[in-house]
Amino acid sequence: KRKKDDNSIIPQPIPFTDCEKIEAAYKFALFEFSSLGGSGPGSAQRAVLDLEIPLDQEDGKYVGQIIFNAKTETLAMKRRPASKLSAAFGGHSLLQRGYGDYKVEGEAEEMALGPVRHLIFVIHGIGEAMWTKDNSAVNSMVEEMNVVRALVHKRQSEIWKRECSKAERENRALPPVPNRIEFIPIQWYERIHCQSTSLMKSLNAVTLKTIPALRDIANDVIFDVLMYMMPDFCEETLDCVTTQMNDLYRKFHDVHKDFKSSGGKCSLVGHSLGTVIAWDLLSILKERNSFKEEEESGSHIPFNGSCVCSSLPTVGSNQAEEDKTWGPTLRKKMTATIPFEPDFTFFLGSPLGLFLSLRGAHGLFEEMRLLGEKASRVGEEEEEQSAAVVTSPFTLPSGSVYNIFHPSDPVAYRIEPLLMCPDTANADIPAPLLLATMESGLRAHNVAKKIGEDFKKRFIDTQPSFRGMFATFQGLAGSHDSTERDIDKRKAHKRKRNTSTIKFALGGESERVDFEIQQGVIDNQYWSAVSAHTCYFSNIDVLDLIIEETAIFDS
Repeated sequence: KRKKDDNSIIPQPIPFTDCEKIEAAYKFALFEFSSLGGSGPGSAQRAVLDLEIPLDQEDGKYVGQIIFNAKTETLAMKRRPASKLSAAFGGHSLLQRGYGDYKVEGEAEEMALGPVRHLIFVIHGIGEAMWTKDNSAVNSMVEEMNVVRALVHKRQSEIWKRECSKAERENRALPPVPNRIEFIPIQWYERIHCQSTSLMKSLNAVTLKTIPALRDIANDVIFDVLMYMMPDFCEETLDCVTTQMNDLYRKFHDVHKDFKSSGGKCSLVGHSLGTVIAWDLLSILKERNSFKEEEESGSHIPFNGSCVCSSLPTVGSNQAEEDKTWGPTLRKKMTATIPFEPDFTFFLGSPLGLFLSLRGAHGLFEEMRLLGEKASRVGEEEEEQSAAVVTSPFTLPSGSVYNIFHPSDPVAYRIEPLLMCPDTANADIPAPLLLATMESGLRAHNVAKKIGEDFKKRFIDTQPSFRGMFATFQGLAGSHDSTERDIDKRKAHKRKRNTSTIKFALGGESERVDFEIQQGVIDNQYWSAVSAHTCYFSNIDVLDLIIEETAIFDS
């Protein structure tokens, strides 16, 4: 594929299934032209040129024809419509077998890193049907992951080179080369937005033809949320994502055969509505694990909030206890699950808090909290446990859980308040933590703001303590120091970031769940709201946190 502004060629990978077909055709061509071939040169060439390869990525609408240039000993593929009447149309795509002499942006950083040891599946959110259009100004998830992959590898390379320079100055051994992180996008929008379905035909028929730009927003963006709230389409979407994730997981292991044996890890990232899908996938996995534990132990393990609801509450009625759930509402129980337990899970710009509220999950989390509080008091002094169970013990099968949001993102909601008592006063709900990584730390204006808030709190609530203020300043400023990069420092910084009087079991090793992206010095909330929902994959703190988390698990 050639760039629009120059004649340079951009290598385009061929889908795995088509690659196998083309490789078989290549070997067939070599055999026919070799001395072992039963036909002469003329008939061999005709046999090769008559060979047609159905292309799976085009859903059978196109085929590929092999063209062999005996003079240059190269193969080319002509992509044309499958219909014989349209055989004259279609361009040529030059095929290259294996690695050749070409350069791709970010390839140098990628090749300098170690093998892939962390695989991250990324589930897209609302509006993907709009972002994949040719005239869209927003990157699709596939395009976004190509950018993220290059940025993360470049960032890893920069950090490693800086560590090597520091080690050389201090006459220490050079740090090991960081392992690569692979991002695989999971797409589900085609299941809902396939134009051939009767639902989409009906939707297109009733859509007014006026203000098409705004109509597209309703049909391509808001439509996703409404459809996912329907049990049938929710089940179809979860089945699509689960099947696709299992298939890609298997294909990835076919290519990287030593991934699992070498300690490779997998994680999960969801954006927008994709966070709800990720939550529901983990809910189904939690339910399966609970049933397995029950079968192995032979005892009944209470499972509050079934993932499957056979009936829905009537309109205008209070939600019945049996209708409350923290998982998806499905017509039938799902048997398939994702093939791994994530080492960490990121919810980016998540409306999950809204969905959990609508499902009545807050009451279920409170029941778990009360049961945990009651169990903790058995055989112990009540005064010692009075503040021990402040939050729900609810967890998901994931190492760490981060709910990361931009404060101006109109789609994002918090999760932590749902894990506390419903009667908790707003003043007693802990504020979300600022997302400060070891590499980037807190920005100077946020450090000053924190010091001011601490000074005000100490002055009003207690007596002002200049020693305590100085210690606070040292702690906040220390998070900006990025010189120490060994694994003990990473874990210490993680514990430091999560230092809080209130801890949430859902966060896992993170201990807190809600994290707020740092804003700029001058940042208008309403202007920021325009781009806040699409800023996560380009935010340096989010990328640094991914690198830090993978480095901790890899080490």
